[in-house]
Amino acid sequence: MVVWSQYVDRSNVSRGNHIYALRKLGIYQHHGVVIGRADAYHLKPKPEIIEEFMVIEQNLEGLRVVTLEKFLFEDGNFIKREHSLRRVQYGENSFVYGIKRRGSSYIQDALPPDLIVQNAVLIYNDPKEKQKWSTYSLLTRNCEHFAFKCCVETNMLSEQVLAKYDLLSNTLSTATITVGSLLWGWSKKLLTNVIYIGEKLVPSSITNLTITSLDEVVKASLLGNAITSGIALIVEISVLTIRWVIYLCVKNNAETLNTYLAAGFAIDTKRYVKSLIQAGISNLSSFGMSIAGAAVGAFVPLPGATVGFSILFGFIGYTIARWGAGGLLDAFEKMITGKNE
Repeated sequence: MVVWSQYVDRSNVSRGNHIYALRKLGIYQHHGVVIGRADAYHLKPKPEIIEEFMVIEQNLEGLRVVTLEKFLFEDGNFIKREHSLRRVQYGENSFVYGIKRRGSSYIQDALPPDLIVQNAVLIYNDPKEKQKWSTYSLLTRNCEHFAFKCCVETNMLSEQVLAKYDLLSNTLSTATITVGSLLWGWSKKLLTNVIYIGEKLVPSSITNLTITSLDEVVKASLLGNAITSGIALIVEISVLTIRWVIYLCVKNNAETLNTYLAAGFAIDTKRYVKSLIQAGISNLSSFGMSIAGAAVGAFVPLPGATVGFSILFGFIGYTIARWGAGGLLDAFEKMITGKNE
């Protein structure tokens, strides 16, 4: 079942829940794992205050156990307030996962609550593990990494960090489309005005040229949008390919590879292929929608409506196609993985 709201009342909290709260005006999320009162008595050292539900979290100081109330309270230099409690959704629908904010849901299935709590307690009580998690890293070892590891017993790259690179890639491609569309629109407008002025000055000698030129400009709008989308696709493919080449160069060095993958400098082959497919589909959709937008804008009696609607429709087409393609690819991968298992 699709769960759109991540909010959860404190009365509905359970052992083994992966919870989070927004911090810094919603800029980032703080994650933790809920354990019960009995579990807290097995922790080393045992917390001074033990309530019905406690939270094992990781922050700049390493692992610690706090009450649910303390977990939700942000005690910053400028912000001091209690935040709403939210619960991470596991086994999420692939398409919905692509729409939701990163870090709020995962397509992977979570372990049973008892095993999640057991993982959290074992990591907390193990001196070596505790020492490892005492060093905070936004890219490779943060609170989300810890909670996810407890819930699925594996490591991963932070969804919040990965979202930044997806945003950068999408923004770069969208910016290319937008700038290209604007330049093309301004060029057409300039050409039309030049021809119009020329016609007024020498109507007898350039009337045929005017009709022919304007007709060509209209026809060339298809070519212009195609060129713009093509450039955006080339830019996106180039960035992805550079990251993939870096991956191939460092894949035999495990430590360097993990660092580069986490930092977004490298991208593995599976993610590279998936991103290429997404780039192709999303830019093709953007091209088609930009043409539709230009057609709609032609009927709007406002300056720049054609270009404006073309950009808007192109952006919408790109975004929806990218999410949709990503969701379908994730669903297909999950289906294949399930069959192999």
